[in-house]
Amino acid sequence: SLNVVRCPSLGMQTAEYAEKVLGMPYTRVPKPVSLKYTADLILTVAEHFGLQEKAESLISRETERVAGKMAALREGLRGKRIAISAGPGKNIGLAQLAVELGMEVVYLGPLKTDSTYHELLQDFLDTTGQDPEVMAEASVY
Repeated sequence: SLNVVRCPSLGMQTAEYAEKVLGMPYTRVPKPVSLKYTADLILTVAEHFGLQEKAESLISRETERVAGKMAALREGLRGKRIAISAGPGKNIGLAQLAVELGMEVVYLGPLKTDSTYHELLQDFLDTTGQDPEVMAEASVY
């Protein structure tokens, strides 16, 4: 079993309880709206259940299947600027999708943050070359 927490503000208390009382491990993931975070979610779950090879094959096949559609969208969105204000998991997921579509992320306004958000944000900044204004305050879930 594996508990997937996509929204920490709504799911962490339940996930921690299930781990402590039921022995069910959990993982936290950003909202899988981008290619990167959808693949990460599939791999995380697949690895937990020993299905990594099948997952990698599926991700490769599906990424290839949507490549043309993503390229067409990039043509119309390349260079457009976007500001994103959303919960922490959705915030980074949408920012990643915007980058995959060729957009410039100029602002990120997560509603709450914690150490996981800051790790995801740092990874986003390091891997995308984006430099958005970030308005965030630390909070505890």
